[in-house]
Amino acid sequence: VYSEKYSEGPEFKRKVSTACCAAAEIFMTDLCDEEDAEQQCSDWLNRALQTDPINPEVFRVMADLKICQQLPSEAREMAIKACDIWSQELETLMNPTNDQVDQLMAEFPSYESRISCAKILIELNEADLLERAVLLLEQLLKEDDSVLMTWYLLCLTLKTKNENDNLSALEDAIEGALRVSRRDGHLKYPEMITEDELVLEILNWYRELGMDCDLDAIEEDDDDILDLEKALKEAESFDTDEFNTNNN
Repeated sequence: VYSEKYSEGPEFKRKVSTACCAAAEIFMTDLCDEEDAEQQCSDWLNRALQTDPINPEVFRVMADLKICQQLPSEAREMAIKACDIWSQELETLMNPTNDQVDQLMAEFPSYESRISCAKILIELNEADLLERAVLLLEQLLKEDDSVLMTWYLLCLTLKTKNENDNLSALEDAIEGALRVSRRDGHLKYPEMITEDELVLEILNWYRELGMDCDLDAIEEDDDDILDLEKALKEAESFDTDEFNTNNN
């Protein structure tokens, strides 16, 4: 009964749609030299969109495709749409109600997918898109602040914005990146020596700004950090309660 209930529900459709997106990405990467690679990619994305018209992953991959096709204005539109849907779904996850169970059970885009979207926003290099990239990357760091690539992209975005009022934020991001680098063994401290290319670039920014930070400092816990895993578990409990009620 449970499988029948969800075989055509939003969770199932989201998974199928996301799988179609993964197939589309294969034709942009491993199979990009195939004669019909571009058409195959478009076809898989059309299937993904038809299966789940509000899957943000579809629009994220579409944005990637538009960049490959050198259509920046269309890539911009798709990337913004992906970010807007993610924001709406995240709000739903963090403020669940019983009448939103189906939405809550839909598969939320992976961390890696949203990293890819941030890269697209940075590559398009427009002021409002860079601001969106900052918000997206900050959200990702709230979910998991141990990913060096996220820190690096945040530093890169803030540096690209090149506004005086971003200097403090950039220094904070660089310090956060160096802390993660040290903790993961990519940075020999206090000598500030590394062989990691990402860390080398971050160190260059650190030296350009004449920074002098203490990576031994202990950071206080932030009670406001988003617990996405907890939100997903709460969403699942809503669904389980509804299922039990309907079968009693």
